[in-house]
Amino acid sequence: MAVVLGFDGGGTHSEAILLSGEGRILGHGTGGTAHEWYGQGHLVEGSVRDALATALPADAPRPGLAVLTGPSGGRASEILQEAIGPSTLLRASEAECFLASSLRTTGMVVLAGTGSFVYGRARDGRWMSAGGAGPVIGDHGSGFDLGLRAIRAACLAAQLRSYRGPLTDAVLEAFECEQRWDLVTLYHTTPPSRLQIAALAPIVTRHAEQGDPVALQILDEAAHELSALAAGVLEELGIYREETVILAGGAAEATAYQEALRRHLAPLFAGPVDICRPKYRPAVGAAFVGLKYLGVEWSEDLIGTLDSDLAAWGLAGAAKE
Repeated sequence: MAVVLGFDGGGTHSEAILLSGEGRILGHGTGGTAHEWYGQGHLVEGSVRDALATALPADAPRPGLAVLTGPSGGRASEILQEAIGPSTLLRASEAECFLASSLRTTGMVVLAGTGSFVYGRARDGRWMSAGGAGPVIGDHGSGFDLGLRAIRAACLAAQLRSYRGPLTDAVLEAFECEQRWDLVTLYHTTPPSRLQIAALAPIVTRHAEQGDPVALQILDEAAHELSALAAGVLEELGIYREETVILAGGAAEATAYQEALRRHLAPLFAGPVDICRPKYRPAVGAAFVGLKYLGVEWSEDLIGTLDSDLAAWGLAGAAKE
């Protein structure tokens, strides 16, 4: 029996799932960040071990293959290899796993998680990606970007009344600042981490859904920047008639941000396009990549069994990234 471990090492959350070739879930676990950048290296080992603790129960069969998506190497890879012993560790791109999590091998992925990127793969095998460079020089339209824009708005609210409102008040509250200038001082003396800034994204989307004009403007501007990357990928590949765009990542889970992204993405295509969330969690997508590597097809029977098990485990739907 083929058994695969899919491991999604996200910027905020990690998840591992042990899956059989028949679609049975044999183990599942979660942890924190698996990324060593941005001063998070000391968190990685605990995060990965937490996820593996219940994903690889002692009474479960050992995986013949593990597929890691997210971090390209480092401590996460080392711990995962230690856990699976002599079995093969395969590294797969996040985009490949997001496509697999929607039962596709071609198409476009627009990721807005802690970070962001756009990826496209044409039917002839050509592919192109844009973004993924991290904060300061990248992360266009990501959860980090939404949070940073909210901080900027809160700081400007000290000077411009058009920025004042429920969102900017909520940002001050999140950092326990009484005055807006306190936030400026905090940012320059003890800057919040990338994860702390990205954690503001749900606050932005929640206020946007309540009609806050500053929050709505932030979502529109962020969606415009991320869609500009998508336009570049489309131009490079010439896949304007692609029928499906997958909106991945935790920031893209919010209805208000999905609407903003759809509004900017849809006009880029020559015809109707289905802009949707992934069908399955990234860890399942990683496991699917592993099954395909072992020659196991994503059959209707496998999918049916998996759907039943996901519901039984309380894991139905696409997890946050």
